[in-house]
Amino acid sequence: IVALCDRIYEKAQSLASVYGGKPYLDVDGLLADRGVEAVYVLTHHDSHATICLSCLGAGKHVFCEKPLAMSLSDAIHIGQVVKSTGRLLMIGFNHRWNPAVAWLHNRITVCKVPIRYLQLTFVTSPFLNSWGGLAGEGGGVLPCLGSHAIDLACYLMGMTPERVQAMTARLRLADPYLEDTTAILLQFENGEIASLSSHDHAPPDYTSYATGNPSRLVRAEIFAEGWAACVEDSHCVDIFGGNPNTIKFSTADPLEVLGIGPEDDAFIQSLVSGKPVSPGVAEGIRAVQWVKLAMDAARSGKAMTQKVVH
Repeated sequence: IVALCDRIYEKAQSLASVYGGKPYLDVDGLLADRGVEAVYVLTHHDSHATICLSCLGAGKHVFCEKPLAMSLSDAIHIGQVVKSTGRLLMIGFNHRWNPAVAWLHNRITVCKVPIRYLQLTFVTSPFLNSWGGLAGEGGGVLPCLGSHAIDLACYLMGMTPERVQAMTARLRLADPYLEDTTAILLQFENGEIASLSSHDHAPPDYTSYATGNPSRLVRAEIFAEGWAACVEDSHCVDIFGGNPNTIKFSTADPLEVLGIGPEDDAFIQSLVSGKPVSPGVAEGIRAVQWVKLAMDAARSGKAMTQKVVH
């Protein structure tokens, strides 16, 4: 760590005292630091696009927490700048990297058997009564949680959807906060369906015992031709059909279980090798696009479609 930046300078100083690096109050100062080669953008959602563009313009590689941007036009613009600058930009979809999901993705890739149905449940304890639930800063349940679910569905299915139906509800919160609950149906080009649900209604003790983290991928179920699999709480996979089996992964390292450690390792390896990052800006744009389509579907009561161009 070469430098840290926070709009509250004392926080930057406090982090620097623990992890090292020079504290900065403003992004411009950090970007002018010649020792900085890559920047992690871990701010409120509404500032992601602006900071990413500033970093790319300064010649820095970028790791950006999801979502890439609050609007599709901003996300597409970032993609254009990534291409023109030749810089790397990785998106923080950490649930791709937790050991159970990583194992399941590898199984799907190796078996090359079409997935017919996918179901994901991703919940948290209450947090949307803060900046995450505000229209101008976080965007509510769909950008905060739904974007993770949409990305994971595309990742496991190995394709981009063509149709979305969605419902959202504000069951716990009141103005000025947005919806706290969503259910999404994605349909892919051969008719495959993914059912996704997200909310922040879990009680405080409804956390992953493996990590103590207040948010978790509670369940992922895959149904393919001849076999099925169920991921429980990110560290256990049950396999059905053919050779039934249960695979358990170590819970000793919370960063490993959450996927954050492997995700960070992959980003650093790409910086060293120059190889493309994954998930990159294209996946970030896709998530923003389908979150928007899900929002449109929920508010109109109609299915939204977007044909995949091969």
